Parts: sequence; C-alpha cells; structure tokens
Amino acid sequence: MFLYHVALAQMQNVDLAHEVTRKIEKNSHREYAPGTNGTLQRVEG
Repeated sequence: MFLYHVALAQMQNVDLAHEVTRKIEKNSHREYAPGTNGTLQRVEG
C-alpha cells in the first residue's frame, strides 16, 4: 500500500518529504487533554 501511494505521489509531482514536514509542523501545535475514558482528545484552542 505504501509503495502505491509513493508512486501516486510521484505521478502527481507531490514532494512527499515536504508534505510530511509540513504535516509534522502542523501537528506540533495541537494540544491534547485526557478525555472521560482516559484517552487523549485534541483540545481546540
């Protein structure tokens, strides 16, 4: 499945390294707090 997505990204001229870096940066600003059942839930803010 991974190789399929890599090939698809290449066909569409998508720079996967750039997109992964962008996503990691975006996720680094998210905040999480324990939910009612103890699992982490994303907090808006």
